[in-house]
Amino acid sequence: MPTSVPEATLDLTTLLRDLVADGLLSQDSANEIAGRPGTRGTARAHPLTEIAAQQPKSARAPAAVLSLDALTAWLAARARLPLVHIDPLRIKVAAVTAVMSFEFARRHSILCVEVKADTIVIACAQPYVTRWIADLEQATRKAVRRVVANPADIEKYLVEFYTLSRSVFGAGRSGGNDRAAITNFEQLLDLGA
Repeated sequence: MPTSVPEATLDLTTLLRDLVADGLLSQDSANEIAGRPGTRGTARAHPLTEIAAQQPKSARAPAAVLSLDALTAWLAARARLPLVHIDPLRIKVAAVTAVMSFEFARRHSILCVEVKADTIVIACAQPYVTRWIADLEQATRKAVRRVVANPADIEKYLVEFYTLSRSVFGAGRSGGNDRAAITNFEQLLDLGA
């Protein structure tokens, strides 16, 4: 059972403790990461991103580095939630950005990745924070199914999807006969790449 307290935002100290407890990180490595200047980073940086940036060696396989993807997979398993890799080519950007505002998504570090008839799939970077679920279910009248995704991917695609959605909507309102429509298409291709 996770030692992280429900409704608690993940923090560096707790994650390092949990990684040591699960045998993924040695206590010496955890102490080194916690003691490095700048590890505490900016207020917006996700603690898994901070840990991965230090390129810690795995306690299970000392030749291997704990990547952000490996750390995210560990967190998903620990939180008992499915892990999802966000594939922008499989996501219907207009549908997922219509579910919630950019501000709401950014505030909660979440991103809608799929919309179904009665369910929305939400990728989160903070699996122990759930207070946003009731608001979203009430607003959409759909059940929320949570998954865990790489926090860097959530941040990246959050900005890209909402920017693209706004650009396409703006191009549609202007008739779509201008340079904006071409730029939007180019952005979509870049997003896919």
